[in-house]
Amino acid sequence: MTFKLLLSTAVWGEDYLEIFLEYTLRSLLTSSNLLNKEISKQSKYIIYAESKYIDSIKNHNNFKKLKKIIKV
Repeated sequence: MTFKLLLSTAVWGEDYLEIFLEYTLRSLLTSSNLLNKEISKQSKYIIYAESKYIDSIKNHNNFKKLKKIIKV
């Protein structure tokens, strides 16, 4: 049995951006979270952020890894 998830995170401000990119995403990229085989490939992750931070998010290594395992 697999579970289809809809996840969302709001990232507001530069201080929270670094925490999100370095710690939140890294913790989601573990075998007990999004890499768990029971998580459906149809799951989605919505990230809310100010437009000025979009490029920083998209270019971060952890975000690139995230995109390989879940639709963002």
